[in-house]
Amino acid sequence: MRKSINLFCLLFFSAMFFAVKAEVLYVFFPTVIRSGAMQKKLQDAGPGISITVFGRYKDFESMCQSNPPDAILATTEMLKQISGFSVKMEGLNNDKPDEQYVLLSVDQPINPKELSSATISVIEIGGKRMMEELFSKFFKLIPQIKRVTKVEDLLPTLTLNMAQGILIPELYAQHFRKISNLNLITNQLPPMRTTIVALAVRANSAAPMTIKTIKSLKKETNAIFRVTSWK
Repeated sequence: MRKSINLFCLLFFSAMFFAVKAEVLYVFFPTVIRSGAMQKKLQDAGPGISITVFGRYKDFESMCQSNPPDAILATTEMLKQISGFSVKMEGLNNDKPDEQYVLLSVDQPINPKELSSATISVIEIGGKRMMEELFSKFFKLIPQIKRVTKVEDLLPTLTLNMAQGILIPELYAQHFRKISNLNLITNQLPPMRTTIVALAVRANSAAPMTIKTIKSLKKETNAIFRVTSWK
């Protein structure tokens, strides 16, 4: 009889355990680290969470609409465009929630008077409207915007003369100079700063495991998101 009760309890608690749905986290944060490597690091940090890292904005946007997650890790500018989610934490780099962007060109700077007619290549972190709004913060006259889906697609736009410049986080400038044979010049422009990354949670989901996991990320994993801490 006791064995039967113990077996019943084991089956009951096992069923209860598997019945608990894992929290779902979507991540869209273009970086020099490939999405597969990012997903593995995050999954290792949060084994009880279902994590999907998207490499393309359109795939991310489509899944958010068809199958909303419990939480989203993305740029703060991106999260402003998604309804039904509220920001719970922001990533900080040396206690600052924003970072400097720089405009790189080849051999010589872009003439400021000709900037409005120049083509600037940038990672697609949102739809056309969002990207134009973001650019309007940096430029009085918005240049032609060429959106690419991956960080590694930026340099080819320069080598193939598809763009006159690329707009990237300042932290990536050294990386681009290291992997390229191009003479990359930093253009002298007004300060271009934007928020880095944030975690947003769906209105009807507290996502406690996800929040705990992000707060406890190790230094090397935080570095992927260009942050040193979370608040």
